Amino acid sequence: MTRKRSQSDRARKYIAVMLAVVLIMPFMLINESMAADQNTNLQQLYNHKIARGIFFQANNYNDYQGTGQREREYIITADLSDPTVQAISGKANDKVLKLGTVSSQIAEEQGKGRNVVAGINGDMFNISLGTMHYGEPLGLQVKDGKMLVGFSTVGSASRFPVFAIDKNRKAMIAYLSMDNQLSVVDSKYEKAYGSANPNLTTTIDTINRINTQIMGDKMILITPQLTDHPTVGFTNEQAANGTLTVLKNISGENDGSVRLGQEYEAEVVSIIDTSTGSKSITIPSDGMVLASQGIKATWVKEHLKTGDKVRFSFNLKDQSNKRLELDQAVTAWLPLVENGQALTRAHMTEKCKYDWDRGATVIDARDKARTAIGFTRDNKVVALVFDGGGAGRDSYGLNLPDMAIRMQQLGAVAAVSLDGGGSTQINTRLFGETKVNVINNTSDGKERPVSNTILFASNVSKSNDVKELMVNRDITIFKNTTYAFQVRGQDSNGNPVDLSKADIKWSLNSATGANAVKNNGSIDKKGVFTAGTLPGIVTVEASLGDVKGVARVNVVDSVDRLAFTEGGILAVKPNVPKQLQLTAFTREGQSIIISNNAAQWSVTPSSIATINQQGLLTPLGKGTGVVSAKVGNQEALFKFVSGQDVQLIDSYENRNASYYIDGYVGGRCDISRAQARDGQHSLRVDYDYGAWSKVNNGTINIRTKEAAKDSRYTSLIRPKKLAMWVYGDGKAPWLRAII
Repeated sequence: MTRKRSQSDRARKYIAVMLAVVLIMPFMLINESMAADQNTNLQQLYNHKIARGIFFQANNYNDYQGTGQREREYIITADLSDPTVQAISGKANDKVLKLGTVSSQIAEEQGKGRNVVAGINGDMFNISLGTMHYGEPLGLQVKDGKMLVGFSTVGSASRFPVFAIDKNRKAMIAYLSMDNQLSVVDSKYEKAYGSANPNLTTTIDTINRINTQIMGDKMILITPQLTDHPTVGFTNEQAANGTLTVLKNISGENDGSVRLGQEYEAEVVSIIDTSTGSKSITIPSDGMVLASQGIKATWVKEHLKTGDKVRFSFNLKDQSNKRLELDQAVTAWLPLVENGQALTRAHMTEKCKYDWDRGATVIDARDKARTAIGFTRDNKVVALVFDGGGAGRDSYGLNLPDMAIRMQQLGAVAAVSLDGGGSTQINTRLFGETKVNVINNTSDGKERPVSNTILFASNVSKSNDVKELMVNRDITIFKNTTYAFQVRGQDSNGNPVDLSKADIKWSLNSATGANAVKNNGSIDKKGVFTAGTLPGIVTVEASLGDVKGVARVNVVDSVDRLAFTEGGILAVKPNVPKQLQLTAFTREGQSIIISNNAAQWSVTPSSIATINQQGLLTPLGKGTGVVSAKVGNQEALFKFVSGQDVQLIDSYENRNASYYIDGYVGGRCDISRAQARDGQHSLRVDYDYGAWSKVNNGTINIRTKEAAKDSRYTSLIRPKKLAMWVYGDGKAPWLRAII
C-alpha cells in the first residue's frame, strides 16, 4: 500500500510487517578429526607440505592465550627463496568492478595454467550494491606487473599499506604513492632537449576509478579492465568543466592493461567537452579514456587536440621516493607488525586517527574472523586466518592487536590485516590431493564473493616416484566398529600422486607400550578396519614398495560421553523417517568412532514414534517425544517435536509498546490498521533517507524491547526461515532478519 506525498516528503517510505518462523530440522557438520583435547590447550589438526616450499597447518586452542576462548587458526607459509613458489595477486575476471569467490579466482588462475595450491581473501571492497563503483577494491592492485587499479585519493595512499612482491621475488609491505605522467609529444622540443616538454606535461591522478565523489580536479585513466562494457561520466556540476579524451592506437600491451614502468604512446582520437556534449562515454575495447575535471579539464582544453600523440606511464614509489618494480600488490587495511614488533591498540588507533571512529570498530571487534599476511626475515610469506563468530562457534574470533601478536609469534617482521568477517576465507589442497578446497568455517556458512585474493602457486615439476604416503588420520574407535581408512601419496616435490591403481598393501601391527594388544581387529585389502573386542592400541600400515604410511588406532570398550550429532530440539514430520546419528567422546574430549548398533535405543512415549536399532526414528503423529540411546552407563537424550510447521511470533495485535527503531537512518514505528494479513493490525515503520549523511550504513533497525520478549520469541526448534508479510510501495531497501 502507498500514499500520496508532497515534494518535501518524497524520501519517506514505510512498510508493514507480520512475522512468523518456519521451522526446520537442524543440521550440524561434525568433523571427528577436529575434536579438541580438553586437557591440552593446543591441538594440531594439520601440519604438512602441500607443495615444495609451501606448508599448511591448522590448530585448535581451547583457551587461546589465556582468554578462555576457543580459537581455530590456519597458516600458509610460502618460501619465496624457492624459485618454484609463486605469490599471485588474484582478481575476479581480471576486472576492477567484478567480484568472485576465492574458489572461483583460484579456478581462473588454474585455467591460465598456474598450479595454484592455496589462497586467501584480499583487500576490503565497496559493498554499495547498485552504485557504479560496487565491487572496487579499497586500494590499488598490481597483477603480474600491471597496474589494474590505483588509489582513489592521495590520502588513501598514506592511510592504507600495501603488501607486494617485487620483480626480484622479495616480499614487502609499504605505503606507496603513485607517479603517473602524461605528456604531449613535441618532436621539436624532444629533439632539442632530449626529454618531454614540461609545459606539455601533467600528472594522471589514478587509474580505473569512476566514483564521482573523488573526481574533482583530477585526471583519471579508464581502461577496458574496469569492467565489462565500462562507462565513465560526471555529475551535472562536474560536467560544467569536464573533458572525456579518447585514446586509441596505443603502443605496447594489446589487452588494455598498463604495465608499471612502461611508457605508452597513443593517439587522441576525440575530446568531448562535457559542458556542451555528453556527460558520459563507454570505454572502447581498443582504447582508453582520460576523464578530466576542473583544473585538469582546463589543462586538456589548453594543451590537447584531436590528432595529437601523447605518452603516458604509471609508476609506484615508496616513502623514500624510490621507484619500485613490483610484480604483485594488494592493498591492506592496517599494519599489524612493523620492524618485527607487534603494534598495540594505541599504535593502531594513531594510524587511524583520521578515520571517523579512529578505527575502533574494526580494531576492537573480538568476535570477527580475521585474515592477515606478512613475511619473515628469510623471505617466507605467512598468511594467517582465524575463524570467528563469537561464543556460539568453534572459534570465537580475534581483535587486531591479538592478530598482531600472533603474526609476530609466527616470525613476521612485517604484517598487515586484510578484509575479515564474512570475507575471511582460506583455500588449500591437502597432502596428496589435487583439489583446492575451502578449509575454514566461513562466517556466512558459504563463500562470499570478494574483489581480490592472494594466491600461492607451485611451478615445480612432477616426478613419477611416490616419496611419501599418509594414512588419513589416527582414530579412537569403539569395539566391533568398522572404519574405512584412506591413503594418499606425494612425490618428492610435494605433488599429489594418483594411487587409484596402486597396489597398496594394508596390514595391522601391534603397537608398543602398556596398552598394546595383539590380534585386536582386522583390516581388509581396501583398508576397511574392524575393531576387535579388547581395548588397546594397534597400528594400521599402508605400504607401496618401501614407502609406508601409518595410523594409530585406539580401541575402547567404553565411552565417557555420548551425544547426538544434531543439537537442539528436532522438528520432524509424521510418517517421515529421520536417521539419527550418535557420536561419543573420551574423558579427554577425543572423538570416538562408534556405530549406532552399539547403543540400546528407545523412545518416550512409545505412541509418538518408533525407533529401530540403527537409530531410524519414524514419527507417528503430532506431539513431543524423547529418544534415548545408551552405551554402557552413558545415555544420550534427544528431544523432538512432530507435526509443528509454523510458530507465530507476533500478529501485532495490542502490542503497541513492544518495538522501537534505531540505526543511522532511524525512523518510528506504530501499530497500524492500514494492512493486516490476519486480525486487524500490522506494524508500520516510517523512515526518511532524506537526512542520511551516507557516511555510515543506512540502517533502519526494528528492535524488540526486552520486556516484551515473551515465549513467542523463543523457538525450541532451529528455524529454516523467518517469514513475514510485507506491504509497501516496492521501493524499499533490502530487508535482513537476524535470529
